[in-house]
Amino acid sequence: MLKGCQKKIIFLKDTGCDIFEEAYFVIKPEYDSMNKDDIVCEATKIANGIYQEKSKGKQKKQTLYPLVLSVGMLIGVAVSVMCFFLFG
Repeated sequence: MLKGCQKKIIFLKDTGCDIFEEAYFVIKPEYDSMNKDDIVCEATKIANGIYQEKSKGKQKKQTLYPLVLSVGMLIGVAVSVMCFFLFG
């Protein structure tokens, strides 16, 4: 159990995101004196931006994976055929 620890937290009830209902942000001590509206605005941007970046990254990985797999298989077949003709 922690004693004497105080953290400032921003709680967003409606994030505007389809997946997340609520979000909690712990504020760094050096930004305690910042304007509350600016902090809430930044937290909302982060909550919306993280979701969009994650979905873009997944789409890119899903399209790249079959290409890398196909190229790897073709290289493996080419090496196998060369070995068969050289040593077989």
